[in-house]
Amino acid sequence: MYKENFPKKDVSWMKKWNSRPIFISSTFKDMQAERDYLHYYVFPALEEKLKERHTYLEPIDLRWGINVVDVHEQGEKESLILEVCLAEINRSRPFLIVLLGDRYGWVPDQKQVEAVTQEAQYDEDYFGKSVTALEIEYGLLNAEEHETRGFYYFREPLPYDQMDTTTAAVYSDEYGEGEESRENYRKLLQLKKRISSQVEPARIRRYKGVWDSEQEEVTGLKKWGDQVLDDLWAEIEREYPPDRGEKQSGLWQHNDAALLHNYIEERNYRFVYREEPVLFMDRVIEESSGGKIGAIIHGESGSGKSSLLSHYYMLLKERGEVFPLFHAASFNPSSHLVERMLKRWISELSTFLQTEDVSDELASFQDVRSTFSHLLKEASSKKKVILLVDALDEMEQSQTLKNSTWLPDLWPDNARLIMTALREHKVLSRRHRFIRYELGPLTRQEAETLCLSSCKAYGKDLHPEVMKVLLSIQRDNGDYSYGNPLWLKLALDELILLDKSAYTKLSEFEGTEDMKLHKLILTIVSNLSGDIPSLYTSLMARVEKKFGKKLTESILTLIYASRGGLREKDLEKIVPRITGENWEKVRFAMIRRYLRNHLIKRGTLQFWNYYHRQTFEAIKKRYLKEEKQVSRLHKELAGHIKGLPDNDPLKEYEYIYQLLQTGNIEDAAVYYSNDLSESALSVINETVSEFVSQDKKRLNMVLAFLHQGLNIQFTICLRFAGGLYASLQRILTVEEQRTFLKEIERSLSCLIERDPDNQEYLKELASVYDEIGDLYHSIGNTSLIKENYSKALHIREQIHGFGDNGSATLLSASYDRLGAAYRLLGRQQEANESYKKAYALQHDLVGSMEVWNFHDVRRYWLITVNLADVRLEQGDIKAAAGLYEKAYDTIRTIHERHEGDPVVTRDAATMMNKLGTTYWLLDNHERADHCYHTSLSMKKRLLDQNPDHPVYLKDVWVSEFHLGNFYEAQGDLKSATRLFLSGYTIMSDLVVRFKGDAEKLKDLVLSCIKLGSIYLSEDRERAVGYIKQGLDIIYELMEKDPYNAEYKISYALLCYYCGFCSKEYEGYFTKSREVIDRLIDMDGTSSVYKEMKERLLPGKATFIRLLINREDLRIHKPLVKIAGMVEKCWHLQGIKDEDSGRGNNETKNKSCLFEL
Repeated sequence: MYKENFPKKDVSWMKKWNSRPIFISSTFKDMQAERDYLHYYVFPALEEKLKERHTYLEPIDLRWGINVVDVHEQGEKESLILEVCLAEINRSRPFLIVLLGDRYGWVPDQKQVEAVTQEAQYDEDYFGKSVTALEIEYGLLNAEEHETRGFYYFREPLPYDQMDTTTAAVYSDEYGEGEESRENYRKLLQLKKRISSQVEPARIRRYKGVWDSEQEEVTGLKKWGDQVLDDLWAEIEREYPPDRGEKQSGLWQHNDAALLHNYIEERNYRFVYREEPVLFMDRVIEESSGGKIGAIIHGESGSGKSSLLSHYYMLLKERGEVFPLFHAASFNPSSHLVERMLKRWISELSTFLQTEDVSDELASFQDVRSTFSHLLKEASSKKKVILLVDALDEMEQSQTLKNSTWLPDLWPDNARLIMTALREHKVLSRRHRFIRYELGPLTRQEAETLCLSSCKAYGKDLHPEVMKVLLSIQRDNGDYSYGNPLWLKLALDELILLDKSAYTKLSEFEGTEDMKLHKLILTIVSNLSGDIPSLYTSLMARVEKKFGKKLTESILTLIYASRGGLREKDLEKIVPRITGENWEKVRFAMIRRYLRNHLIKRGTLQFWNYYHRQTFEAIKKRYLKEEKQVSRLHKELAGHIKGLPDNDPLKEYEYIYQLLQTGNIEDAAVYYSNDLSESALSVINETVSEFVSQDKKRLNMVLAFLHQGLNIQFTICLRFAGGLYASLQRILTVEEQRTFLKEIERSLSCLIERDPDNQEYLKELASVYDEIGDLYHSIGNTSLIKENYSKALHIREQIHGFGDNGSATLLSASYDRLGAAYRLLGRQQEANESYKKAYALQHDLVGSMEVWNFHDVRRYWLITVNLADVRLEQGDIKAAAGLYEKAYDTIRTIHERHEGDPVVTRDAATMMNKLGTTYWLLDNHERADHCYHTSLSMKKRLLDQNPDHPVYLKDVWVSEFHLGNFYEAQGDLKSATRLFLSGYTIMSDLVVRFKGDAEKLKDLVLSCIKLGSIYLSEDRERAVGYIKQGLDIIYELMEKDPYNAEYKISYALLCYYCGFCSKEYEGYFTKSREVIDRLIDMDGTSSVYKEMKERLLPGKATFIRLLINREDLRIHKPLVKIAGMVEKCWHLQGIKDEDSGRGNNETKNKSCLFEL
């Protein structure tokens, strides 16, 4: 179905975010407590709510931030202060809040007031009024009705009789000395009276504060703070109503899009434009690729990589010239998974192309990768596609990621990929396909801009002297601290959030009030640490002081110990067990709001987690210096999660991780064997895989699951061999994979000893033997391939003997596998017997089909082809031809039913090539020519549909190679040369596109040898040039992988051949012997290397024949191909030796079988 409910434009999560300034009007000294309470509790809560409406909060508190210290005339100072206040009121309209106690405030010089009020078009009587009164009248009392959304909060008189006269005078003009103070008190009463008469009663609130005589401060402000929050939110709801059309569809793709957009916006907020890296990214996407996919931007933690990439995404969206896709590793708990990223991109690409979104229907990772590759190619043909990935180092550290196997085989020319990662992170194996860019520190100008914009948002102006001191702070290594944006933001937070505890120190300085304030700020800035962990330590110390050390530590460390964050309801249960104190929602709300720039909600489940990795480091440094402390936290979390329902998302995501971290293998194994949903099991397997990836020694812990009780052992074997092995394959070495599979094998064998006829046990053990055989096949251990496939076959024969109706398919597959193993060993007769049994079983299965089954019929075709191949290798060409004809009939039937399917078309083209070879060997040259041309034509049609597809390009190369060989044998060297040159061009292009790809380089070597041999009789210099190119390629591969025996043998062989072709016998012959000597040094026990050295005789083919006929070398297919081709060239040059008595037909046979 088409997801028509996925809007094409103006979707809610792509709204432009707004800023909402709110001005606080009050006198200063007597309202310090209220202003602090607003900043630490009310505004953070309001900020959380506003984010739901895509709006940032910018509270304006002008206790500092108006630079008057350099203004010498008092009148000018007062004028500047009033001017700034009125300007910020204008910016904040209609949101102002007024706090009035028992002070009127200072009254500025009337001449200065006149100039400012006239400029602000303020027509009221300003004579003798305080700045606070002027703010109230200008901002609210004289505003138009639609601009009036402010509130007035009148504090009831404090118990002044309990204070000394000096303190009382700070809070009330009534207790001040002199006529001016008493006059101000009368003005205050008149102001309150005017407000009460002009303002609707619902906008006036009266509250009580509690006087703490010991600390000499106002407390008990929670009830008042809640009232302010409710009042402001009610008004904001009017201005920013929820979008009635904004409905979550329930689709994870939509939810992810919304969360990701919020992630981008938060990092783009107040971003300071960094010209150099932006221009670099522009060049990456605009210039010709030159074989490059894109760029990797490296930088230290906190250097601004996420903000830069988020800003660039928004920039690309605004330009509209490209189609950008964005991903971040940490915007929700599952966003670190490569498959999840690709599925979301598939959804977005489908929307762009207006095609069906199949992201939820893709069962395997290969299906996901293939679909993504196809859609990326389609989209990039219409518009340039830019993929942006933030924090690649935080993505799953799997082999899929490291080996770049999630990327398309052929990257579209009209697409680019730009990623960020930590400086020290080794991101990809194909790093050579990316331009590396080091994100340097902020320039001084960029740092100044960030300082000014951050302060301006809060109505503050940073004094140049303060700026100078701030930007002079250095790290221990001498680098300026301002170069790191995270440090600069933390430092600015220290200033922006100054509270009463700082202002009480004003008395320690001399001079006027503005001079004292300036000196205080300079002192605070001068004492700032130059490193990030210390600033975090200072922040955590303040949190502890405000909310209690035990509560702060328990909350921060529990979140640290979680895998992906915790919900509030989880903390509510766990924290009291640690602290011994009752949970208070309000206190947690206060803590998280105090840490709002560092502690954020992630995902639709609203897990609280840290914004930046440096927070984790700071928490560990401050609270968790010993490993046993971390272990206790994991036990607490495991104990809590154990009691949650099995379908609780936290349990699926965290439980087994916490159990493993505590070493509780028994409970982990029991949970793993529970009746779990497929989705839960998938998440758990990824969790276990991630746990092992952090330390490979942990694999033994996981394997211990198998020994936690017979009642769960088989279930664990099933799940290990299924989903977990697939996850672990991405991170484990071949040897580690072998260890994992062998342990499953041992467990199943023990179960079978107790219950020998249990077919479920036997079936699973056979599957494990197949997996082990496949693993050995990947490393070329032919004897162990055969051994394990034989064990699997033996078990399946046993099961088939029980009369299991469904066993025939698996038994047929086992015979087929074993036949392939025998072929690798050069034991064609045994391979033939295995294939015949597989063929018979599959033939009966297809013959008894009641409903067409594509997979069974295709498997029948494949087995028929395998049987024909081995008969051809045995020299029974007629029998092979008969089998190929049967296979042709089968593939023709499949092709008729599945016309247009590229897999079937490729199968049919392969079939025609094999028929061509067979007819050639039967000397039916006309039929051979027809088959080869038909195969080439089919492959070219596929290539026309996907002109840059690397698989289809290689298919054409293979067909041209076969047809070229055929023409060469017929004496049509012109046509043969044309085809070989075309294949050489194709493979050269692929080598450039896939720089460093060993398989493509080895294929290019074959093309070089072929061209060398065909030019040798006419143009020896040109021929030697091609052969030397092949030799250089093999040398390059050998240098990159010095322990690869195949490369060394191939190099010795080509040196041997190059010496013959170039007539430079001695030099190349010496090189061959040197390489063989190195092989003997690497493995002196190998008889084959010593035999090579003995047979390495100048001008003799004995060395080449050894490489072709040795069974233990057949696993190295490219090597055997090279040897077969060189032998053919040797014979074409008329060279014979005592080991060679073959005629032309045998040479032709070898050329057909060994080349491709």
